[in-house]
Amino acid sequence: MHFRVRKPHKLTFSTGHIFRNHWKKVCSLFLPSCRDKRAREMSSPSSPNKWEQIKTVANGYFANGDFERAVSEYSKAIQHGPDQSVLFTNRALTHLKLLDFQKAENDALRAVELSSSSMKAYYVLGRCHTHNNDQVKAVRTFKRCLDMVNAADPTMGLYKEIFSFYFRARKSFYDERRASMLLSMREVVETCKSPSCDNDTRSSVMEQLFSALEEGNRIGDEHGSVLVQRAGHNHTSDFFNEVPECFLCPISMEIMKDPVMVIGTANPTLMCSKQSYERECIEKHFLMNGRSDPLGRFEYLPQPVVIPNLTLRMSIHCFLEAHPWLFTD
Repeated sequence: MHFRVRKPHKLTFSTGHIFRNHWKKVCSLFLPSCRDKRAREMSSPSSPNKWEQIKTVANGYFANGDFERAVSEYSKAIQHGPDQSVLFTNRALTHLKLLDFQKAENDALRAVELSSSSMKAYYVLGRCHTHNNDQVKAVRTFKRCLDMVNAADPTMGLYKEIFSFYFRARKSFYDERRASMLLSMREVVETCKSPSCDNDTRSSVMEQLFSALEEGNRIGDEHGSVLVQRAGHNHTSDFFNEVPECFLCPISMEIMKDPVMVIGTANPTLMCSKQSYERECIEKHFLMNGRSDPLGRFEYLPQPVVIPNLTLRMSIHCFLEAHPWLFTD
């Protein structure tokens, strides 16, 4: 008995073509994104990295100055990461660039709610308070921001800007309080000079004046107490208008905000410059005049290192805290 072995069926072009089309339909129905796993991750709204990817795109728009598109991208990122403080902080900074202070303040407040250690969020809040001419809140906010910078990284590039905004707000607050005090004192003088003013009236007016000044102290800033002390006596030492020479940059002759020292002198017996300079001034000097010392005493090595003088910085900080009227931009 013979059995005839049947040869396997040979697929023709048309049969193979139909088979491939059928397989594609199956894949499209059940495995629509198997060909690209990363595409599936990107398209998933619950992907933990989605907001980071969008934030990177938004950061690029921000760096290029396209703030409108940056706001749009940050808003998309917030939809995927509504609990991320950095997203609200970045969008607040973008609103600040667009001078939309109300939206910037709202985003900064939300960022602070999510993370109380967001230094940049406090910076945005301080800028918004300054724009609203609320110097009391501006002083408090920038003070907290400055303390956070000093505790985290005293060499941070944003320090000088925060420093300037903080003491600018303190000076504005001091000027406002001083003007208010002088106006009140003029009114008291005019009242006391009136022929109809008796001793009891004079005493009553003076009590009202000092009560008003003391009430102002409760806002939490020490400038009010300084003004009250000055109103009570006339010691010339209170009107201090001289800045110690060591606080001045020898290049710009202005109060240093970010004093630095230079390491790497050509003199083997002098490893570090004894003189401090404003960082921006000394870097500009090296760029324009090479490695010569600004005071012409010696030359630095080809690649001198600039380091912050933190002790001098804190001394200047304390000095301006006590004498805010001497701050200059």
